[in-house]
Amino acid sequence: ILGGTTQLSSPTLGGGLNLMVKLSDNWWYVFKGLVSFPTEEFSIANNTVIAFQTIPFGWRYFLSTDYFRPFISPSLAFNYFANTSQAVKHNVALGLGLGFGLEFIIERDASITAENIFYRFPVFQGDDANGNTFSLLVNWYF
Repeated sequence: ILGGTTQLSSPTLGGGLNLMVKLSDNWWYVFKGLVSFPTEEFSIANNTVIAFQTIPFGWRYFLSTDYFRPFISPSLAFNYFANTSQAVKHNVALGLGLGFGLEFIIERDASITAENIFYRFPVFQGDDANGNTFSLLVNWYF
């Protein structure tokens, strides 16, 4: 998702929790918590970087409320990079995200979602970082 000064290899594979609260038929509030691991050989001793990503403020606007529901999703993301070497000066990244996706309702209380979010993380003493997260979600509504 990020490279360069974070030493996070690409691609990574992760898992997490996605909590959504309905504000109206079109607007939803979204909170996400993700943990990303590299897809290459994992070794704590070799400074394999692990990313903890939280999206405390995210919104999802559905362009349609039928069975196929395309959406756009602006968000604020917070990343913490664990097990970095001493060469990494910034273990924390805060940035804005803009995503898009498609949700398919399979039953009244279940859906499948594909989402792609692009991030921009400003670094004030170095080059800014860009990020990208692709998610495939299975949703249950309570």
